[in-house]
Amino acid sequence: MPEGTIRGRLRAAKLDLRAALDTLARAGEDVESTVAKLEDWARSLRAPSG
Repeated sequence: MPEGTIRGRLRAAKLDLRAALDTLARAGEDVESTVAKLEDWARSLRAPSG
């Protein structure tokens, strides 16, 4: 699969996830902490291993 396709799908998935988290925020959940943890997790996946 082309890299651009993968990047586009990941971008769309991230927007969908943010929309779901915004819905949770309106219900009083701690969204910013969740988003930060997801960003940290994603960053760890991009980090070189070894």
